[in-house]
Amino acid sequence: MDFSPRDFHVLVVDDDEINLEFIQRRMTEREYNVSTAKNGEEAIEAIIKNPTLYELILMDVVMPVLDGMAALKIIRDSFTTRELPIIMVTATGGSDTVVHALNSGANDYVSKPIDFTVLFSRLEAHLRLSTNLRNIDVQEASLCPIEVEERFMEPLNELNDLVQTLCQSQRIKDNLELVPVFESIEETLKKAAQILNSEEEDWEVPEGPDSDALLNGTN
Repeated sequence: MDFSPRDFHVLVVDDDEINLEFIQRRMTEREYNVSTAKNGEEAIEAIIKNPTLYELILMDVVMPVLDGMAALKIIRDSFTTRELPIIMVTATGGSDTVVHALNSGANDYVSKPIDFTVLFSRLEAHLRLSTNLRNIDVQEASLCPIEVEERFMEPLNELNDLVQTLCQSQRIKDNLELVPVFESIEETLKKAAQILNSEEEDWEVPEGPDSDALLNGTN
């Protein structure tokens, strides 16, 4: 797909105002839409206020009030790695910090001082991936429930007809071991058809992130 930074909004979180302004300026020059927060608490409040605004978060690890690791875990209670990618900024590339961040739900990391060539490459990679995954989700959702039934009912009915024909075959009837097998398959196909026919009644629209859970850091 064509990639344009202006199509994406990134939340940058850092307690150092000089770093924050510098990162914001470099990303704005790259044509990203950028918002800022000075600690993890401000970042969470910004997400609660606009839960669908940001496509990615770039967040420092060490911050006052609420550090990056703690904020990361809270955000992950409401957003998966594919829904809201998070890149952590570490003071060093120490393996312990990096492993901790990745195990806590970070998609990636960059080290200070930031190499912006590397940062922009990773931003684009994660934004492309998350966009493609969202598009797949939308395409799958668009099939439900009517199109799912239309796509699957015809081959399911054809398969059921074939099994019924086989069940009536004299060779199958003569083989006592195969009769219950084909009867079981036929019954399973009938149950599958019933499930598809009733699927429309069971569809529910997924709920969005729970703002209270995000604020309190609980599910």
